Amino acid sequence: MRSGYFTSQCLILALAFSSVVSAQSTLDNERDDWEGSSLGVRLELTDGYPIVDTVYEHVRESSPFVDGDRIEKIAELKFPAETLGPLRDLMKGTQPGVQLQCVVQRDGESKSLSLKTFRREYVDIQAIYRRLHRNKIINEHLEETERAQWFDDFTSRMSQRVGSSTSPRLATEAINSIIDEIGVSHTAIIPSSAGLGFGGKPVGGMGILLQRHQIGQRSGYFVVDMKPGGPADQSELLIGDEVLRVNGLEISDSKRLDLSGHEARYELYNLMVDDGEALKLEVLSSPFDDSHDVEVIGAPELSTLQAFRNSVRAIESSGHKFGYVRFWNLMSVRVAIDFKSKIKGEFADSDCIIMDLRGRGGIIPAVTSLDRTVEEIELPVVAIIDGLTRSAKEMLAYLIKKHENVTVIGTKTSGAVTGATMLRLPSGNSLMFPVASAETLGQFIDGEILEGVGVEPDVEFEFFVPYSAGKDRLLYAAIKQAIELAKNRDDVIRH
Repeated sequence: MRSGYFTSQCLILALAFSSVVSAQSTLDNERDDWEGSSLGVRLELTDGYPIVDTVYEHVRESSPFVDGDRIEKIAELKFPAETLGPLRDLMKGTQPGVQLQCVVQRDGESKSLSLKTFRREYVDIQAIYRRLHRNKIINEHLEETERAQWFDDFTSRMSQRVGSSTSPRLATEAINSIIDEIGVSHTAIIPSSAGLGFGGKPVGGMGILLQRHQIGQRSGYFVVDMKPGGPADQSELLIGDEVLRVNGLEISDSKRLDLSGHEARYELYNLMVDDGEALKLEVLSSPFDDSHDVEVIGAPELSTLQAFRNSVRAIESSGHKFGYVRFWNLMSVRVAIDFKSKIKGEFADSDCIIMDLRGRGGIIPAVTSLDRTVEEIELPVVAIIDGLTRSAKEMLAYLIKKHENVTVIGTKTSGAVTGATMLRLPSGNSLMFPVASAETLGQFIDGEILEGVGVEPDVEFEFFVPYSAGKDRLLYAAIKQAIELAKNRDDVIRH
C-alpha cells in the first residue's frame, strides 16, 4: 500500500470515528429502558411499498413475515409512501414485544398478520455477522488459530445472550464479549454514548475512563484516566477512586454506565452526562476510609488538541526542570505540530522531555511526524507506556525507542495494532472492525508486527491503579528516570 494512499485513508477513518460519536441523544431518567424496536427484517422500497427482502435467520421462527411480502399497512401507517422514513419513525417509538397488526400482499393475496416487535439489538447481530464474516483479516486470523468454524453458532449465541439481557447496556456488553473472542484488535462495539472525540471534534461528556477490577470477592469500577482539563479532571475525583454510586444508585445499576468503545477484555467504561448536567458520585479513595461525594458537571468534551495543550506543564524536581506532555490520542496532526513548537518554545530550557503515551491511538501522519521530532530533540526523552497504550501510540513507542536519546518506561503495550473503521448499527451503536492488517501497518515500522505482541519498555514499572489516591506512581517513576538522565547529561557536559 502506498504511503500517500494510507495517509488519506487514515484521515478518512478519523472522520468516520468523529461522525459516529458526535450525535448524542439527550439524557433522561428512562435512558436505560429498551427504546425503539425492529421488525426483524431487511426491507426494500419498491413502487412506494416496503418489500421484505430478508427475514433475519435468528427471528425467522417467530416472525410471520416471509421473504417477498409487500407491506401495505402496519398499525395505522398505510402505503404506498415516498420513503421508509415514516416506518422508521414508527419503529423508533415502539417498544420491543409490542404486537402490531399488519396487512401484506403475498402470492397475490391480502393477508392480515399479527407480529411482535423485536429488540433493535437483534438486527445489530445480523449486521455484525455480515460485516465480520466477510472480513479478510478476521478470517485469516481464525484460520491461523484453527478456529475457522467459529462463526457457525455466532448468531444463535448472540441471540440467546441479547434475549436474556435485562438492559441495553448488558445486551451490548454481551455482544462485545462474544466479538472479543475473535482475538483481533479494533473489533468492538462503540456505543452511541461514547464521548471519544475522535478527529478533534468535541462531543458531550465528562472525560473519564473507568475500569472494572476484581477486589477480593467483588468487582469495582475505578477511575483509571481523565482527559486533561475535562470536567472529571477539574473535579475532586482522583485517579484510583472507586465509584460506588451515581446519583444514589449502585454504579452497576446506573443508567449512566456504558461501554467505552474498547475490546471487552479491557473492561473499560464511561459515564454519560449532558452539557451542564450535574452528577453526584459516591467514591471511595481508600478501602480504609469512608466514602465521600464528588459532583461532576458535564461540559462539551475537549478536542484532542485542547486536551494535549491542557496537559503541557513544567515539572521541577531535584534541581532539574522537565517538560511534560500527555498525548490523549493521536487523531490530529496538529498535536504533532504543537509538540514541536513546545520543544522549541517553553521546553527549550528543560533538562528532559517526558512524553506520556498511555491510552488510545491515532493516525499514521501524526506518528511519523512525532517520530521525526523526537529524533531531532537534543535532550533526553522519557516515554511512558502501559497496558492500555494501543494502536498508533504503540507504533510511535516502537519507533522512538530506537533513538539513543529515548528511554521507554512502564509495562508492555496492549498489542492492538490494526487499522479500523466503523459501521453504524440499527441500534444507534457502531461496530469497530479492522480494515488494515498488522502486516500492512508494519511497513511504517520497519516491517515489525506488533499485533498481539506489543512493545516492551526499556525500564519495567507496573502501576496498580485502584486506590492510588491520585498518586501517579508511573509518572513518578518516569520523573526519577528523567532525573538520572539529566544528571548523566550534566556530567557529560562538565567533562
